[in-house]
Amino acid sequence: MPARLSIRLKLPLLICSLLMGVVLAYSWSVYSEVKRSALGAASDRLRGVTRQLADLTGTSTRQRIAEISEAAKRPSIIAYLRSGSTAAEPGARDALSGLVHQQARQNELVRVELWDGRGASRLGSGADFPALDPTAAQDLIRSIRPDKSPVIGPLQASGKVLQYSMIAPVSEGEATLGYVVHRRRLAGTSRAAQQLGALIGSDQAALFMGNARGDLWTDLVGVVPPPPVSVTTATDRLLEYDRPQSGGRIAAAAAVAGTPWVLLVEFPRGPVLARARLVSTQLGLIGLALLAAGGAGAW
Repeated sequence: MPARLSIRLKLPLLICSLLMGVVLAYSWSVYSEVKRSALGAASDRLRGVTRQLADLTGTSTRQRIAEISEAAKRPSIIAYLRSGSTAAEPGARDALSGLVHQQARQNELVRVELWDGRGASRLGSGADFPALDPTAAQDLIRSIRPDKSPVIGPLQASGKVLQYSMIAPVSEGEATLGYVVHRRRLAGTSRAAQQLGALIGSDQAALFMGNARGDLWTDLVGVVPPPPVSVTTATDRLLEYDRPQSGGRIAAAAAVAGTPWVLLVEFPRGPVLARARLVSTQLGLIGLALLAAGGAGAW
């Protein structure tokens, strides 16, 4: 029969086992608490920045909507759409050119067009844009509300060009003569990335914009895969997911008021949890060192 361990050996082994269990439990408890605290702070930061960016985007688009709404009321534009005569064309062109100059800020690529009541482009001014798909043009017209207030359309991709459109009906009495359409290209810059990094406190943050219906997402440079989770119903909480070849991410989303868009700001999960792992590892090493010293003393 195997020799039994004497009480002299059993007792130190039992004590060491209990101490190891306490050390592991305490280390896990500390890790969980530090992790929860880190994720809570990251969540507040991400949601605050995302909401701030969404508000800024909404304010900018509302200003542009107000400008094209005023342009749609100009007598020169109404006169041209009413008559379609070449005599009225110079005044309408001047109005469109003035609107392009007003709307094109910081070398942004902008085009303003005048459509007739059927949605056909009659006049245009500004940068060269690919012709808007007829189906997309009709969808934009149909999105106008019964009160005939201007609306902003979804993000669109035409080849490598990312753009969106705003439309304001030109009315005379109850009749709709046509539409003023503002088209703008999306273009991200290194300065924008730096500004986002300054807001988050890290250059590893990434900004994405997408249609609320989920059909197109962009990093403001090109079309990108959508987030691996639904974000349209998660604008009030922290999101956690994995991106292929990028690893774990935490993110926050916010709807842009007055638009069919959603903003998403995401950040690598690793740096957020690095402190929790470091604290847990340090406590574990300290506990093991004390355990080894205590075990040696018990023998």
